[in-house]
Amino acid sequence: MAVGVVILFTGAILFTVAAEYFGLGRNYVFKTSTPGPGRGEASVMQQFPFFVRADEVGIDNRIEVTPRPKSEQKAAGTVELSLAVLDPAGKLLFEEKKVLTTQGGGIWNSMIRDFQPSVKGSYQMRLVIPQPVGAVEVQVGPLR
Repeated sequence: MAVGVVILFTGAILFTVAAEYFGLGRNYVFKTSTPGPGRGEASVMQQFPFFVRADEVGIDNRIEVTPRPKSEQKAAGTVELSLAVLDPAGKLLFEEKKVLTTQGGGIWNSMIRDFQPSVKGSYQMRLVIPQPVGAVEVQVGPLR
């Protein structure tokens, strides 16, 4: 009986750690993917809306931006992403640049930015995406 309890407790701890590490159970409200620059372009600016619900106002929300290499290529070196968010009135909430390095498996690390929306509505996100990024995956949602 005691061995079963220990195994169950250990399994619960391992699942909790794995869920946090792999982002399981996060309640992302918005997910999208946006293309990187085309041939001959040094970078491209992509702008798109995301909606903040009333129950997400005043609590920490997380933006996670993950660049992906062009198909059949591996990420190499570093890339600098620029992220800006505007509130529903068009006021700039923040702008941030970050140099992302590669991690194992030929992918770049994610850019993560937490913020607290003050009103519900349609926010705008701007990303400046450089070569050689093929696409960027974006997730936004409350930290609960």
